[in-house]
Amino acid sequence: MNRSNRPLAAVFAALLLGCTDDTGPVFGREDGGNAGDAALALDGGRCARGVDTDFDGADNAAECLANTDPTNADTDGDGIRDGAEINYARVCVAQDRSQQRRPVVACTNSTMCQLGETCRGLDPLARDSDGDEVADGQEDLLGDGRFDPGRGETDPRLWDTDGDGRPDSQTSTSICRRDNLVEPLRTPLVSGTFQLGLDPRWRDRVRTGEATSATVALLDDPTHRVAGLAIERSTTQTDVRMEAAAAETTLTSALTAVPILVGQTITTHEMLPAVNSLYRVASGDLGALRDTLRTRLAPGGNFAPSPSYGSATNVYVEITTVLRTDRGKATLLVTVIPAEAVTDPSTPTAIIADDFTNTTGLADADRVLDASCQRFTADRESAADFLWLVDTSGSMSDDQERLGRTAQRFFRDLDAAGVDFRVGVMQAGSMALDLDRPGFSFISGVDPGGARQLAWQVTYTTFNSETRDVFRPYPLAGGEEEPIAATVITYEALRARAQMGELDPNRRLRENAVTVAFFVTDEPGTNDDSRFFASNATRWGADYPTRLGRVVEFFRENNIQTFGLVADGRTNCATPNVTDFPKCAILNNGGAFIPITTATDAEVSAAMNRIVDAVAGATSQFRLDRTPISATLQVTVGGRTVPRSRADGFDYDAASRSVVFYGNSFRPRRGVEVVVSYRVWAGSLG
Repeated sequence: MNRSNRPLAAVFAALLLGCTDDTGPVFGREDGGNAGDAALALDGGRCARGVDTDFDGADNAAECLANTDPTNADTDGDGIRDGAEINYARVCVAQDRSQQRRPVVACTNSTMCQLGETCRGLDPLARDSDGDEVADGQEDLLGDGRFDPGRGETDPRLWDTDGDGRPDSQTSTSICRRDNLVEPLRTPLVSGTFQLGLDPRWRDRVRTGEATSATVALLDDPTHRVAGLAIERSTTQTDVRMEAAAAETTLTSALTAVPILVGQTITTHEMLPAVNSLYRVASGDLGALRDTLRTRLAPGGNFAPSPSYGSATNVYVEITTVLRTDRGKATLLVTVIPAEAVTDPSTPTAIIADDFTNTTGLADADRVLDASCQRFTADRESAADFLWLVDTSGSMSDDQERLGRTAQRFFRDLDAAGVDFRVGVMQAGSMALDLDRPGFSFISGVDPGGARQLAWQVTYTTFNSETRDVFRPYPLAGGEEEPIAATVITYEALRARAQMGELDPNRRLRENAVTVAFFVTDEPGTNDDSRFFASNATRWGADYPTRLGRVVEFFRENNIQTFGLVADGRTNCATPNVTDFPKCAILNNGGAFIPITTATDAEVSAAMNRIVDAVAGATSQFRLDRTPISATLQVTVGGRTVPRSRADGFDYDAASRSVVFYGNSFRPRRGVEVVVSYRVWAGSLG
């Protein structure tokens, strides 16, 4: 603002108070005295000291000095309270923008600055103090009177915050400004306690209503072939796994569905327990399948038939069960999509479905929207060391073949997600491991023949009768059906070698890599327990529940992710039975399992794809501080906008709360800035 444009009363008051310097207005008192009391008195009580009529953080006297309105908390309408602007920290700002010092230098008056600089804060009478064509409130996103670059804020005192020669209106953090944030479609469940924050593309495609004892929302997107279902119903259940088991039993019965990947646990942003599972249906119209499931899970109500999606062969049904015991409520989130949508990453169908079932859009009905933004500097690659612990008993040959046939896609998908990975295949034994004889080696993810090596090593006999296959899982003595014991033994042997300064990378785990254990067995776990854990009661406990708990604690303390192709004894892991040791160790550690007795090649392949996504998330450095409403995520890399795509772009992993990059076009290189903006539910704990 130029002095000649200021109101005469403001100029008069400023001259009385000595609040100008030779370069223009300076906001905030420099002398710390009481000069100007007489001028304030001219305006009576409107300018009284110690009274803050509009509760903006500045008393009426300070507002009169700044010529702001004591009855209006935001005189210039820029989104920041007058008090925050009047009291904003001041810095030396160069008149020649190319000469701006960074980091900025604090000051209280211009005599503290160099020649050609002025001591400036924010102008409470100007929407855009620095003239960069961005309102002050869009730069100070939190409106708290502080510059926080980690939240994607730009400095409202500087025309060019980052020194790239461009105004802040063109900076990479522009996606963080409120006017550029994605607004989710807020949809309350009729008579329910929850609301949905949906992808805006669902607008005019949502039907809500009441069933006999539940509230229901039906979502239809025939264009992208996603049929969605949300149900809120009463329950007396206190265990989310029991609630999920009941819902999934209804699903399998109603649709003749078979499980693919079952039981992954989620904690929602409101700290509620949830369980997510994926099932397959042989064929059907997506909308009709969804309607059939709705009538079984929430019978009654007057709902019009769904639009026709056309018949699909191999349909995936994903279901997430959320339990709120304090209100006696369970919420079910379901999507029905064609299987080919999952195998084809170029389509947005799977992303649209995940945004619905990952619970990030589900919130209490009284929640309001907030926003968050984060800036990262890429400094490392994602890295994972896989330990495959394989049951080599005679009954396992067909299952080993099935895993071998997924090796090519497994390698391809991990590479597409940018994960630097290795795979070590071990026999599921339960005695001491000798890493030197015959000599253990990891299969490298960059090895052109790595997928073939994995297929050969995971099979105890030859893979697909290939005579060149003379490889087997690395021998671990003491049995062949104890994958959990083998995990503990292998991990500790490799870690011990690393602690002793082992130089051979095949004899140690990498410090920067997440360890992922993958169990392969059709045994229910009695051998694991009797041959290893039960024999050391001092370390693992005197009874089975204690031993299971300590195994899970071991995985968590060492940040070991767990998945597996294992038996399902249909027991509840909250009240565990020894016959489901591998399954319960996986689930209690937050992983998911593939039921070995029903899995087909296609189902194992689809499940492995999900596991790859989970590992990519767990290894990502781009972990968000808060849970986003994932449909609102926006990302820039080095100032370039990144599309939401699993083929070539970014996606979100809810389990790890991380952004993952796929393909090569946008993957951040070291030293490159990554900015992520997103909407959140205000007051959420996660």
